[in-house]
Amino acid sequence: MRGGASTGITRTRSTWIYSHTISASLRERGRPVEEILEQYETTVRPMHLEFVEPSKRHADLIVPHATDNVLAVEMIVATLRDRLRAEDISQ
Repeated sequence: MRGGASTGITRTRSTWIYSHTISASLRERGRPVEEILEQYETTVRPMHLEFVEPSKRHADLIVPHATDNVLAVEMIVATLRDRLRAEDISQ
């Protein structure tokens, strides 16, 4: 199950990184498209593949679209609150 989900998240995440890099560089920095694409291909994508993707193997939880995934964030917060309450009660 984890392997199938990871593949889907990887594709979505890579697409998001690509579009975010282009949008932010155009909007916030006014950089030429050619320069943005070159930076993405030579730096952003290789670093993502080298460091981010392999770290997923060690993750206990992967939340796709974390900044927009309100339900997942609410579930994580609720779980943490429950665990903190349980620790307070047991001490």
